[in-house]
Amino acid sequence: MVKKKVTTWLAQEGFPLVTTEDQAKGRFKVLPKLSVLVVFVENEDLETSSMVSEFAREHKGSVLVGYSTTIISATNQGASGRTFPTAIFTKKPKTYIWDEDGEAMTLETLKKFVEDSIAGKYVSYVKSEPIPDNEGKPVATLVGKTLEQVAFDNEKDVLVEFYAPWCGHCQNLVPIYEELGKHYLSDPNIVIAKIDATANKIPPKFKVNGFPTIIFVTADGKGKSSKQMPYDGGRNLEEFIKFIDANRNSKAIATEL
Repeated sequence: MVKKKVTTWLAQEGFPLVTTEDQAKGRFKVLPKLSVLVVFVENEDLETSSMVSEFAREHKGSVLVGYSTTIISATNQGASGRTFPTAIFTKKPKTYIWDEDGEAMTLETLKKFVEDSIAGKYVSYVKSEPIPDNEGKPVATLVGKTLEQVAFDNEKDVLVEFYAPWCGHCQNLVPIYEELGKHYLSDPNIVIAKIDATANKIPPKFKVNGFPTIIFVTADGKGKSSKQMPYDGGRNLEEFIKFIDANRNSKAIATEL
């Protein structure tokens, strides 16, 4: 018990008010009832550094504060890597990303970010390309802001290709995937879609481990119990159609090849 108390005291008092990201997260493991805020800057920024220090002084004992120029860490957690300063706030079990499309970061807006995140009402930034117009297109282009909305539509079965622009296998699939989209274009209950997984946030619920990754999300059991079926069949039109027609759950009748 004494050892635990000493460890807790050191995690709370044995560090500067503003530490590195790793130190802040390390202390967070010992002090899970607190929250952790990490502010990211592209280069050393005295004005932002001073602001973060002021925030840390005002929130000592409730928020562990980190300061970092490690951009890859920010982007790995969902920030764009283009807008600075940015911030990531964690209050177990949730993490919130500074809205990079919103107000500039000041001491007051940073406080509001933390307050709203603690209250569970902050709307995080979503790494996303602009929302495209998919009207009449055989293959719908999804982006970070529309992926879940489309994939988890309760009325439709959705086949999503997660691709990377530099992927040769993805490029070879383009004409076949376009034909597949045309095949189901008049079927209101089937959506053939694609998303650039390098330019948009992909939620962890989608298991994308390589490119292309193709996942069929059926219309039944959407949301938390969504039924996702990875496609690992042949990369030809007939095999795709056979897979979709065998596993679809929507009521519409598949169009004929």
